[in-house]
Amino acid sequence: MRKDFLKFSKIGIISFLAIMLILSLAVFVSAAYSCNDSDGGRNIYVKGTATSSGQASWNDSCYSSIWLLEVWCRTPTSYRPEGYYVACSNGCLNGSCKPDNYYYNQIGFISVSSNPSISNVYIDGVFKGVTPITVSNVSVGLRNVQVIKSSGYINYFVALSVYAGETSSVYATLISNASNNQTGNQTGNQTGNTSVGSIYATTNPIGASTYVDGVLKGVTPILISNVLIGQRQVTFSLTGYTNSVVNVNVNFNQITTVGSVLSPSGYSCNDSDGGQNIYVKGTAVSSGQLQWSDICVSSARLLEVWCRTPTSYQPEGYYADCPNGCVNGACV
Repeated sequence: MRKDFLKFSKIGIISFLAIMLILSLAVFVSAAYSCNDSDGGRNIYVKGTATSSGQASWNDSCYSSIWLLEVWCRTPTSYRPEGYYVACSNGCLNGSCKPDNYYYNQIGFISVSSNPSISNVYIDGVFKGVTPITVSNVSVGLRNVQVIKSSGYINYFVALSVYAGETSSVYATLISNASNNQTGNQTGNQTGNTSVGSIYATTNPIGASTYVDGVLKGVTPILISNVLIGQRQVTFSLTGYTNSVVNVNVNFNQITTVGSVLSPSGYSCNDSDGGQNIYVKGTAVSSGQLQWSDICVSSARLLEVWCRTPTSYQPEGYYADCPNGCVNGACV
């Protein structure tokens, strides 16, 4: 009886120790990695710094004036930070998207003069007076300026950036209809006998890339001047939406308005190197976004861009250390 008791006691002790070992390992594994993002996670309006498992700190950064690389931690125990690209509707500045109220109460000035003078001035379609004139209380950002003489001249259009507290200037040389018929449009077109009109393009939602006959002109809403008259094809493209194609007829010296309500599209994502392949430079494309390629952020560190799933809305990325160095977007 005593032997049986000792036998079961030994088995119990061994089982207890085994359980404690497993629990200790679990605690060790769970505590091995940690990840923290100073902006609280996927916060595109605050510049954050993500640090994981003692790696170097990685900051949110503006890839361009519009695109933000948002770095974050998927979980508090993630092995490494991840990142994804975001198109900022109001632009990207100092590692974060400008908030929707960024331009609120920020104003500048537009000074407009013309030859001939005493021409009507419109800003974003609103009459402001006649040249020469300085218009105050103009909201900062991209403004559409139109200078029109009552008759006999081609309307002048320009998209002008306005900055807070600053004066942006326009000098419009108006071309007479007779001169235009002989020498071409006011941009110096050399084909002769060329007449032009304009297109005002808008979409819902706004911010769509706008192409006229396959040539990128800007993003909606936009006033496009010096467009050859006749039938033109206008294409709108916006991430997450199906491209919209509209055929319009542009008339001489007139503004043709074209608009489109964009329809959401399904999402797709493809990575040319097959996924998380740090030894091959790949390019990831998702739902018609710009192409994002693997890049060396230093001589020993790679930003690997990939698609989490074939239907991901956007590519993601993470930093990988290259023991033998990083060259041309891939670890050696």
